[in-house]
Amino acid sequence: MDFFRLPLSNNDMEFIDYKDNSFPLGFWYDDYDLLKGKMLPCHWHQAVEISILLSGTLDYIVNGLSYPMAPGDCIFVNSNQMHRTRSRLHTEKTLVFGLVFDLPLFGSSSEVLLYRQYLNPILRSPVPAAVFPADSETGAKIGTSLQQLRQLSKNDYFFELDSFSLLLRIWKEILLVLNPRENEHAGTPRLRHADEVKEMLFFIKSHYQEKITIDDLIVQTNLSRSECFRSFKSFTGMPPTEFINEYRLTQAAGLLGQTELSMTEIAASCGFNSSSYFGKLFQKRYGMTPLKYQKFLRTKYRPSVPEKGKTQLFPGEPDQDAPSAKTVLPF
Repeated sequence: MDFFRLPLSNNDMEFIDYKDNSFPLGFWYDDYDLLKGKMLPCHWHQAVEISILLSGTLDYIVNGLSYPMAPGDCIFVNSNQMHRTRSRLHTEKTLVFGLVFDLPLFGSSSEVLLYRQYLNPILRSPVPAAVFPADSETGAKIGTSLQQLRQLSKNDYFFELDSFSLLLRIWKEILLVLNPRENEHAGTPRLRHADEVKEMLFFIKSHYQEKITIDDLIVQTNLSRSECFRSFKSFTGMPPTEFINEYRLTQAAGLLGQTELSMTEIAASCGFNSSSYFGKLFQKRYGMTPLKYQKFLRTKYRPSVPEKGKTQLFPGEPDQDAPSAKTVLPF
């Protein structure tokens, strides 16, 4: 099976490169033991996301609200919602399998019956995300369909039909639970200051190697200081200063597994003025010193880079020796 990375665009919108854009449906695995900091940073995408936690423990944070997940639980994330994920500290073998589909899969506009009657009511609903526990009837049904998707072979002639059929089965269960008929005339409420928070996130990710002040963030948004703090925390779950350090730590964690730079060099390249302060924050976040974390990464997997122009292959389950990445299975 072919897997490839899902890069983020320069505004942190996730770019999903389907093999055939006329049929925008894809699968992916996330192995959090291999992701930087065992987390995915805050991002969004137009595609709808549905996934199942195969093992481990996970928190989905959608628009600042936490959705804890246990093995077997499934989650739906609506279109264009800001979300991030993190595996809980000291938890190993956190593995997610899921699907993403873009809106044109159901038709190009509300003039198409499938789009108008079965997709648009959910897109217009005020529900940003929903977890379906493994021990619930709906969760069991969605989980079974996702597991069946994992067993499909792309070499089968009916692969597209079978995968679309399973998606429709999943979508029907979501429709039944979210009861869109009650919301079909209600437009999606505009999330207050969502655009401003995205601007702040973009600024942080573009300037994390430099000194960043709260005033720098305020300039990007024209919000008051109090509103800047409130809005930022409501979406990300933490105040700006904490988020900046968290983001710097995830970048440092990635460098520890990819370079031969010294701890001082890594700290400086990620925006920390003091290597001792960097080490203190790192140990608090990851439960070990940067050096021990580096040794852990080097024993966990062997970094490898696919040849230029080639896609890395992962037969069956994600390869435990593969480099960290969010990956999608195209058709």
